[in-house]
Amino acid sequence: MSIKLFLDTFSEPLMTDREVALVLPSEAEIGLLAEDVEAARSYAERSLSPATRAAYRSDIAVFRNWCELRGVEPVPASPETVASFAAAQAGQGLKPSTISRKLAAIRMLHRAAGHEPPTSSEIVTATMRGIRREHGPAPSPEVSGDFRDHPRHAGAGRR
Repeated sequence: MSIKLFLDTFSEPLMTDREVALVLPSEAEIGLLAEDVEAARSYAERSLSPATRAAYRSDIAVFRNWCELRGVEPVPASPETVASFAAAQAGQGLKPSTISRKLAAIRMLHRAAGHEPPTSSEIVTATMRGIRREHGPAPSPEVSGDFRDHPRHAGAGRR
């Protein structure tokens, strides 16, 4: 599937026309039939839920803006750029799970553009480990000291 086909499944562009032009063969060049392209587009539209597409669109916009303010290219982004972005997001109080979703959006954007995702580099993964270690996972709900007190386990193990 061409990058343009996948990116067309988002209501707002994830990549600039310049970025798309770098990776797109024309449909004529690859000999695709219109109905095949439409079938692929239909499947691609269903590859992510509407909520995930909206979240990724927002996450990519945040990343692009952050990059623009610092004068760095968002695509392809260096691992150091992505690690710095993650650290900045943590500094703003975002939860590790939210930052991980933002990195997933950045990973998807790079893959769609035909670039190796910088999110899999050691500096990014180490930064995320540090963020999780520092900020920890979301607190879990309080649980009873004895699992047998839970209604599903009432009397379990007692004789």
